[in-house]
Amino acid sequence: MMENNQYIELLKAEVLRRFGRTLDAPTDYDQLSLDVSEVTGDSLSVSTLKRLYGYDKRSTMPRPSTLSTLSRYVGYAGWSDFCAQQVDVELPSSSAVNAKPSRRRPVWVAVVILAAVGGVVAYMLRPTPDKPASQETTPPVEVQLSAEEIIERDIAKIRQAWMEDATRRCDSIRRYRAEMDVVAYSKLVDNFYFPYLFTTVKQGVERDIESLQLTDTLRSREVASEIFRQCQERCVELMREIAPELNRARGM
Repeated sequence: MMENNQYIELLKAEVLRRFGRTLDAPTDYDQLSLDVSEVTGDSLSVSTLKRLYGYDKRSTMPRPSTLSTLSRYVGYAGWSDFCAQQVDVELPSSSAVNAKPSRRRPVWVAVVILAAVGGVVAYMLRPTPDKPASQETTPPVEVQLSAEEIIERDIAKIRQAWMEDATRRCDSIRRYRAEMDVVAYSKLVDNFYFPYLFTTVKQGVERDIESLQLTDTLRSREVASEIFRQCQERCVELMREIAPELNRARGM
């Protein structure tokens, strides 16, 4: 299990990836403070952010409320939820936290690599019948995909990755249902739903589809919108599940 300061470093790196800019000048911290406020509805002062990222050398341990706000900024229910989701995550180095954020590779890239490696290993370990020593082994026939088939495959992998992410995030919210009354839980769902879906998912899907460099701009937008709507439908289940109970609690 990681120590508390290690979770903090992970959160700081995730915030920078979400923000999409470096924190090299005072105006960068002004913009980050504004962005956090717009996404979460909570305010973090510029001085707090400067201390957190070391721009102000009078570094102090951040308050739990600060960590919770930043966790919601990157799409989690709060600080405890962020920590709970960090399983087998590689800890960034101290220099990486303040490094220039790189263009995030789509999740499907890792999936393709792992699938390719797994296929090679499976092929090498496959059982083979006894053959005469003089008989040559026929090499496997590679299936050639057309350019359009490759694009469709990559789109499908992006869709699957984002749908799985939406499911995992929603399930992490559901864990709190038994601990909260329906009104408080409804507020938790709202605080998660809007920043996650309309910022994290929308921008992430658009970025991943853009990385495919489709020549048809209209199609790129349509595909991104379709994947976004599918993720939205999965997340809106959080609201539908409690709608009857919430209406009764509100006397409707």
